[in-house]
Amino acid sequence: MLEITSNDKKAIENILCILDPGSFIEIGEKVEAGVVTGYGSIDGDLVYVFAQDDSIRGGSFGEKQANKLIRLYTAAIKSRAPVIGFLDCSGIRIEEGLDALNALADVYEIQAQASNQILQIMIKCRECIGSMETMAAFADVVISDGTEVREKVFNLIKRLPASTSGDIPVIESGDNLNRLCSSIDEKRNSRTAMLGELSDDGFLIEVNQEKGEEIVNCFIALAGRTVGAIAAESGALISRDAAIKTSQFINLCSKFQIPLLNVIGGGGFEDSESANTIVKALVDSETMTVDLIPDNTCGSCYSVFSSKGKGRDYVFMWDEASVQLMNPLFAADILHPNLSLRDLGEKAKEYEKSSCSAEAMAAKGYVDKIIKPEESRKYLIGAFETLANVRR
Repeated sequence: MLEITSNDKKAIENILCILDPGSFIEIGEKVEAGVVTGYGSIDGDLVYVFAQDDSIRGGSFGEKQANKLIRLYTAAIKSRAPVIGFLDCSGIRIEEGLDALNALADVYEIQAQASNQILQIMIKCRECIGSMETMAAFADVVISDGTEVREKVFNLIKRLPASTSGDIPVIESGDNLNRLCSSIDEKRNSRTAMLGELSDDGFLIEVNQEKGEEIVNCFIALAGRTVGAIAAESGALISRDAAIKTSQFINLCSKFQIPLLNVIGGGGFEDSESANTIVKALVDSETMTVDLIPDNTCGSCYSVFSSKGKGRDYVFMWDEASVQLMNPLFAADILHPNLSLRDLGEKAKEYEKSSCSAEAMAAKGYVDKIIKPEESRKYLIGAFETLANVRR
């Protein structure tokens, strides 16, 4: 049994809470540096892990801690295994001055190298500020400390590739591949609920949910395979925070070749920079992408979220959905001025059917298939299954 000393008890307990019992092997256990480092397994899968210890000199960061972290990261990169870190640090050790700052720069460098090769997960044990916030920013997924940390880490390790060269794990599910989502239309006002309805057994891990709530970023499962999903809430004004977190999530999926489900929605953008951020991420993305248009979407959001253009692999649209350049009544008034209100209403209906409807989108080749909401799961599974063995 692993012996826990009084100094490192909290850090060790954080590590043990996520690892398989008896699997943890500590690296550099005699070096008191304000961090515990080592490796172990999660459901048999190798992971490297560190936990900062605020009981050692107030949890401050210095050269010894940097050396232990660099050694850990070097081993993880060689093994192509994930790194999981518990961040709990009050900042730089003032007495070490420039030496500590230089050591921190070395840690950033090894983290940057790792970000192109292996999965990194960071757990914030308390508020991260300054240098620790930068360490967290290198991670692929950041988790705020709480009661569900163990479950979230377990699911991420089991569902995501360990490295950029690894394959996406396939998790067997008893969920019917052709299951009709009979209540999904009722959940259109909550993208999280809608995506949960689509996923195998309701599996869903949302990331960065505390900011930019008008766009949901999450992992779901379709036919046992992990799919990244971005979904803008219907009619929502999309903020800079939502755009930034979404672009980061798209980049994550692209890096690990996790296929992307793009649920197109939204009512516009806070500013042009927010739109540009998402456009760039989608255009640069190299992962397989399937679009779903589930309801009424404004023209600017359609253009931005469809910005992968011909790079989109499949596009589905619910039968009652529409894409509107502007309110059909306003469009009819511009096209047919001086009409009575009743006649204008009729022209608006004609305009909506001929220029905004699912039928119009499909006729112009912008949609591959018009589907009923309850059929969404089986069509999405079929599309992603055709892409299962494709890497770009």
